[in-house]
Amino acid sequence: MALSLPNTGMVVTTDIGDVEDIHPLNKMDVGKRLALWALAKNYKKEGLVYSGPLYKSMKIDPLENLYNISSYTFIP
Repeated sequence: MALSLPNTGMVVTTDIGDVEDIHPLNKMDVGKRLALWALAKNYKKEGLVYSGPLYKSMKIDPLENLYNISSYTFIP
């Protein structure tokens, strides 16, 4: 829902701080990731790495789990 709104984005921050805390102490890196998203998506700057893999779907199979990832870009 949120990503369907114009000029919105989402970044992963679980690797920056405590997975159990939604408010990471390292605000600078969170801000940098959000800024990269805005520059790439809203201001159309090219050549920026702004997103990591995004979950699209999953199929549960008795022998294996199959994941459908919509992007393979790595967030540094």
